Amino acid sequence: MLVVLEGCNGVGKTTMCRVLGGRFKSLGHEVTHVREPGTTDVGEAIRPFVREKTAEPLSNFSKVLMCLASRAECISQVIGPALNRKEIVIADRFAPSTIVYQYCLGPVNSEMFAPIDRLLDSCIAPQESKTFVLDAPIEILIERSKQDSENVYRNQSADYIQDCRKHYLSLAEEKNYTVIDATKSLCEQSKKIMDEVLPSIYKPCDIEELTRHFCS
Repeated sequence: MLVVLEGCNGVGKTTMCRVLGGRFKSLGHEVTHVREPGTTDVGEAIRPFVREKTAEPLSNFSKVLMCLASRAECISQVIGPALNRKEIVIADRFAPSTIVYQYCLGPVNSEMFAPIDRLLDSCIAPQESKTFVLDAPIEILIERSKQDSENVYRNQSADYIQDCRKHYLSLAEEKNYTVIDATKSLCEQSKKIMDEVLPSIYKPCDIEELTRHFCS
């Protein structure tokens, strides 16, 4: 099962990835963590360019190409093999980030990349993947971005952050992604995610017994 965590910078995706990893490991699952862009040697080499940590910023067109290359390598080298081993793969960003940050906010014409997007999407069966969008009010996102020195969007305007949130919520509605209230406790957030993921893995009668120690 591929569990994708998405949302604007500052919603707590990376922290929630760690929490979920611990939850699944406590149930006896092998867990593989991936991030986009990154994870593979190619992806990690690409990451500074996409995150604008290079001397010369890239065009949005070039960023899309790099994101797609990073995702292709990650699927081929890490995600695909892990799913074949029946592991839980937890992704800190995936395809929705390219849709929001490059196609919507870039903006880049997504139709130019549609065949590649469809090809990469087809590599993972729909029943093997669930996507969650962590969401918080813009005031919280702005404050968290100021506190995070690694947040590459900390100097963006409030309008930019608001647009980012709007696009994520719109995408979640369109794609039927589950929206998670990131102002809730980590326990409440992780429970909602686990409640949606576990029925795809276990029989309903087993879930309550397996998870009764969570948040206790």
